[in-house]
Amino acid sequence: MAHTLSPRLAAGLVGIVGMMLAIAVIALHVPGQMSMDTSVQLYEAKTGVSISWNPPAMSALLRWFGGGRQATTIFVCLCTLLSYGAMAAISLMAAEARDDADGAYVASWRVGLALLLMLNPLIAIYSGIVWKDVLFAALLAAGAAFGTAAIVYRNKRRATAALLCCAVLSFALLVRQQGIFMAPLLLLLPLSVLSWRARGLLVALFLCLSFLLSQMVGETIRDAEDRSSAVGLRSIMIFDIAGILAREPAVPEGLAEPVPPQVFDALHATYDAARIDTLGGAPSVQQWFRSIGPAGIRRVWGSLILHHPQSYLAHRATSYATLLGLRGIGKTLPVHVGIEGNPAYFAAVGLQEGRNSRSLLILEIASAVMGWPIYRHAFWLALAAAAAMALVYVELPPGLRRGAKIILSGVALMYISFLPTTIASDFRYLYAPILLTSLVLLVLLLCARRPAMRAGE
Repeated sequence: MAHTLSPRLAAGLVGIVGMMLAIAVIALHVPGQMSMDTSVQLYEAKTGVSISWNPPAMSALLRWFGGGRQATTIFVCLCTLLSYGAMAAISLMAAEARDDADGAYVASWRVGLALLLMLNPLIAIYSGIVWKDVLFAALLAAGAAFGTAAIVYRNKRRATAALLCCAVLSFALLVRQQGIFMAPLLLLLPLSVLSWRARGLLVALFLCLSFLLSQMVGETIRDAEDRSSAVGLRSIMIFDIAGILAREPAVPEGLAEPVPPQVFDALHATYDAARIDTLGGAPSVQQWFRSIGPAGIRRVWGSLILHHPQSYLAHRATSYATLLGLRGIGKTLPVHVGIEGNPAYFAAVGLQEGRNSRSLLILEIASAVMGWPIYRHAFWLALAAAAAMALVYVELPPGLRRGAKIILSGVALMYISFLPTTIASDFRYLYAPILLTSLVLLVLLLCARRPAMRAGE
């Protein structure tokens, strides 16, 4: 037993380290790292009017938090505590399940790996960036932790955990477009252990809360309507059109809308598989898309995919490979530090652009680890796949196994969803799968056993 710890001691150690890290991360980041997107959402929070294509939920939350520096400080505290709290809670539940099963001790190397997961610099770096992607990830992690608690515990603790899971996921549904499938999927965690009557009540509560929160967001941030979805789909089609035409040696014949030679040449010169933004540097391209309108864009998009599938697949594969970090991370905006965005919007909420010594330290830490595998989404995708294979082999309590499968199903859907929809390769887009995969890995490290083992390691 020289190299083992009791399950509860192992979980306690991981949890204490997690909470200490959360305090340190909050102290390092507040009032938060803010980018152009943050400045726009802070301005929307102040005016109560949507001026962007972003889902308005985060702007509404910042307004509810009081706006300006106070709102971003609360935001950083919330995301940090939810992220590290979810990891600590999962560790405790995994250890309790192992202890209840047979009291087998946990190998010290497993505890060490669990601590390394908790010490992941990516989580420390991203928890303090005021982005909707960070909020989305933190809410999903908390929802997964509460959902797992509903599986592990019973009676009143199960009911409380199920209600908290429902509440957290009902807001996550509104934060990012992927919430439309991630929130219902993770809700399966508590639903998997409830009676049919309780399942119906929880689903009804989830739908009512989602509707109520949607109405509250709409009342808080006006004029948002449904622009984000419409423009998002159109942007995907524009990016695909550019990607296909940039791979063709000449203008394809038979298109519903003719492509002028100067537009074709400009697409070749400005297209970048890493992001759609580069097309903005060609006025002729922008003018052509405006001239053919939404209907023309749909016709050209459909025709090009139908007649040039190889170019479409090459465009999508290259864009996705960039997002996964397989082409380096130089074009993925891997980190943001300081307060840098729209100066007028920041001034309107009492903030001033710039960087302090703490933000420079964060940048130094991020720069030091950018060459590590953890800064490649392909690495986390491989870990998620390895965790899925481990679930087939190792022994786990049935409830935890089922919960881990549900969480990994969400991770897989997140990765798959960006394959046909990516219009930019920002690292933050797949931050949520990193947190969710970490939760499953903690369960495996602290609770799973090899099938032949019955005690000790």
